[in-house]
Amino acid sequence: MAPSLQSIGRVGWDLLMKQCAPDSAPETVILSPLSITMALGMLAGGADESKKLGLSTKLGLQNAGELESVLHPLHTTLCGDAKDGPLALANAVFTDQSVTLFPAYQNFLKGFNAEHKQYPNLAEAASDINAWISDNTRGLIRDMLSPASLTNSHLALVNAIGFKGTWQTKFEPRDTRKETFSVTKDKETEVDMMYLRSQHLSSLETSTYKAVRLPYTLPESYPSTSLFAYLPNEGTSLSAVLEDIVKNGSAGDQFTSKKYDEFGFPKFEIDSKFSLVETLEKLDYPIGGAYTEMAEGQNQVQTIAHQAYVKVDEEGTEASGATAVIMTRSMNFDPKSLVFNRPFVFAIASDKPDAILFAGIYSAPRLALSMAASVSTWSKEASACTASTSGPSFNSVLALNVWTKIAMGLTDDAPLSRGAATSSA
Repeated sequence: MAPSLQSIGRVGWDLLMKQCAPDSAPETVILSPLSITMALGMLAGGADESKKLGLSTKLGLQNAGELESVLHPLHTTLCGDAKDGPLALANAVFTDQSVTLFPAYQNFLKGFNAEHKQYPNLAEAASDINAWISDNTRGLIRDMLSPASLTNSHLALVNAIGFKGTWQTKFEPRDTRKETFSVTKDKETEVDMMYLRSQHLSSLETSTYKAVRLPYTLPESYPSTSLFAYLPNEGTSLSAVLEDIVKNGSAGDQFTSKKYDEFGFPKFEIDSKFSLVETLEKLDYPIGGAYTEMAEGQNQVQTIAHQAYVKVDEEGTEASGATAVIMTRSMNFDPKSLVFNRPFVFAIASDKPDAILFAGIYSAPRLALSMAASVSTWSKEASACTASTSGPSFNSVLALNVWTKIAMGLTDDAPLSRGAATSSA
């Protein structure tokens, strides 16, 4: 039996659980599990059999073959043939001119309807890549990638998703009013609360939460789509609700119609942007290592950038998401020209048996200073690290750690992700 789309999207629940520390206030965040799944699915196709199976399993697939049998049809299943429908899903691979994709990988990407765009240099093509993302997210996600984030990158796998749906039962703007929202027992804020009066709603009550399903009006050619909202019972944490959903599913088939005299739901707008590499690795997604089935060279993940946006109001919902898997090569790739004219890592090693006898770094003294210096933006620090270091592991590991740490707002006292939310006036 093929897995449900919900099980495939488990990556989203995994990531949300990571944001719900039991001893702190919940953070507002939005992400697109489908976008992340599609991007990681394209990545998995370029891995060896072991890594491909590992990624497939984490994505909720039963075997690596389901990367094609389950993920490939999603575009047609979810979006149909319409180009300007309520749901848009697009994939693309951007490469520089040094890359020749292996024929088998090209065929694999065709199953994702992935466009292939090639440029002399990816960093210089940042504006074109951002324009593609904007076009495929209804203009809601712009300037997602900076030129610095693409420095030393030769390949980027990108997914974009856009959605716009109108409620089957709309909220009346005249019923919206300012009300108190309890963030924690000790912290409150004010939101615009929308209301429905004397309406039958699809709902469910369990020992963990109370939930409602708010359906959208979509063309008949599109699958039924709804907003599911899960309100923890008094004394129950968000993490407990997420654990329940992961363990038992979202229970969509158990919802029944119930009349509510009054139903209130906040009007809101959320925008989140973060890097996923470090978090996914902590969740045991096998991201690291070489992807040898894409193209020549030791293709490695430099970062996985994700951005998502959602707006909920009286009319309906508008949402978008984009995921970019940015690849780099380890330095044992054999370019036409190789000049050791910047700091590098070296090793003295025996071939048989495989043993490293000596290892070191040759660098200017300023490297130690730059490593300890505080830099105001992630893009400057990532660019400085990748430009001033090179080697089989130091360059990729240092640059990746800096990118993910700074891009996600990771400091000694900062949370694991960044999200911004506003209550619409």
